[in-house]
Amino acid sequence: MFFMILIVLPVLILTLCAQGRLLSKAGENGAKILIPFYGSYLLYKACDATGMFVANICLSVVSFLLGMAGAGEVISLLIMVGSLLINIFFSLSMARAYGRSGGFAVGLIFLPLIFQCILAFGDSEHVAYTSQWKATHQKGAAIATWRCPVCNAEMPVSRLSCTECGEKRP
Repeated sequence: MFFMILIVLPVLILTLCAQGRLLSKAGENGAKILIPFYGSYLLYKACDATGMFVANICLSVVSFLLGMAGAGEVISLLIMVGSLLINIFFSLSMARAYGRSGGFAVGLIFLPLIFQCILAFGDSEHVAYTSQWKATHQKGAAIATWRCPVCNAEMPVSRLSCTECGEKRP
């Protein structure tokens, strides 16, 4: 029992720290990850995947209710496959939201803790992968920018800090 606590507790703390850092890169307070359901919702929202969050919660509730009712293994298997597909698509959304490729998404699928730590503690920045961002970054569209209040340098909205002086985006 004590040995399991020595393994599980650090992994839990590392996961919460990484996800909190991902939230702070997306402009939210990282401590909100500690709030049950709401923290997860914010992480899905940062990746423009709130629909997947709702679907995942619904599948969890249905799975619990069917398990209590003694439903068959086939239905449970279908629910698990649905949840797996949602997590795969969420990993793709997370990789895109932090400016990474589909290959990185494969890493998020198979080794989520390691690759979330790479996103959180590495140089990845949240690129605001939302419907509004996609609309302004279509072929031929102007790139949305912001001006640094210290050095007046123009930066794309995907940058969280100025490359010239290091000032954080207002």
